[in-house]
Amino acid sequence: MAEGRFAEAAAVYEQLVERIPNNPGLLLNLGMALHMTGRDEQAIPRFEQALAIAPDLFPALLFSSASRLRLGQTQKALEPLSKALRIEPKDPQVRRMLADAYTQLGRLREALPHRIELTKLAPDDPDAWAGLVQTYEALAADAFEALERQAPESAWMLRLVGDLRASQQQYPSAFYLYKEALARDDRMRGLHAGLAAIYEKTGRADWARVEAEREAEAPPPDCSAARLECAVAAGDLSAVAQAKTATPEEHFWRAKAASMLASQAFAQLESLPDSALQQELLASLLAEQGRHGESAAAWRRAQELAPGNPVYTQELATRLYFARKLDEALPLLEELAEKNPNEARWSFLLGDTHLQQQRVEQAIPLLERAVRQAPDLMPARHALGRAFMQAGEAQKAIPHLEAALEIDADGALHYQLAQAYIRTGRREEAAAPLAKYRELQQTQQAQLEAAQQMEITAPGP
Repeated sequence: MAEGRFAEAAAVYEQLVERIPNNPGLLLNLGMALHMTGRDEQAIPRFEQALAIAPDLFPALLFSSASRLRLGQTQKALEPLSKALRIEPKDPQVRRMLADAYTQLGRLREALPHRIELTKLAPDDPDAWAGLVQTYEALAADAFEALERQAPESAWMLRLVGDLRASQQQYPSAFYLYKEALARDDRMRGLHAGLAAIYEKTGRADWARVEAEREAEAPPPDCSAARLECAVAAGDLSAVAQAKTATPEEHFWRAKAASMLASQAFAQLESLPDSALQQELLASLLAEQGRHGESAAAWRRAQELAPGNPVYTQELATRLYFARKLDEALPLLEELAEKNPNEARWSFLLGDTHLQQQRVEQAIPLLERAVRQAPDLMPARHALGRAFMQAGEAQKAIPHLEAALEIDADGALHYQLAQAYIRTGRREEAAAPLAKYRELQQTQQAQLEAAQQMEITAPGP
């Protein structure tokens, strides 16, 4: 066992258990050896035998839970984990496993206390803070979805999306949403404050003062009715994030509280001592938020702190590509494609980088290789179709453009396919993709016109 020769250890323990049955220590060690070799189905009965003799045997409770979690028996892992926690309430591993189990079961409110306790037990552990960020974000998403299902056109929904856009510095969009929310409920507290903040951010302090004065004129909330709003104002965010909510207003405040707590936990993660793990977790969270440029910077820092880690290089290259920092991504992608010739994603990313930089001859062989390796990788099919069109080989482009139509969002792909048909003399077949192109373009135009209505204007009367 000490040398990590777990399969041999398991064989010896099997013999010992036969000769000395009902010894909980030997049964535990046999279960651990089986667990360490991935034989969880055989390990669990051994742990259960040990626990039948010694019900409070902490390692048996812990390892039997780990085996069940690995087998996907999450519900069955809860009871031994809860018992293990009663025996060792300060054990971080038990807390983490319980939090993970509740999260897998979608029981976020029950996961949260364990995530919070982990940050207290190990305040400098980046993993603990990253887990807390993800739990708060999941709680916020849950409340957002509840509000969207119940009242998608309500002032509360418009305000929540407006708050999100404002946090992303999409000020015209946020301004429009706040105005729409006011049109539905001109007595809602917070909307004039949101408008004032946008005016401040966009350099209109005079307009901001008008909206700030209007916010100040609003009557204070009746806390018997607006209990969650009052709790947020009092700073009791954790209780609100975990509250059971039923109305659109309550869903809004639960989402708001959970988002605020996620931001606070993220700030704590950022403030920890610089380490490769801390930067890795920050980079992953930023990527989930679509902040690819910032994610790339964090991956680069992680790479500096732990040079030679291949995962860091891969993630850095990917985030640079999505951030459209193609000149920086190119040498990394070339290295990855050379080292991993059988992985379609590197051939695709490198090929598409060449294509975007107008190096069509270099792009085509890479994209062909990606499509051979992963025929269902639709972005690669689309890129190869575009490359063949640019190379004047419309006939070769057609099957790839046809295959990728399902990912067309703005009509460009349908237009390219229509052009390919026309160039190959198949004009009648071009009619259908051209019609779809016009339909998608009309949708895009409507969205553009809506965006143009989002101009930040002076406060109304």
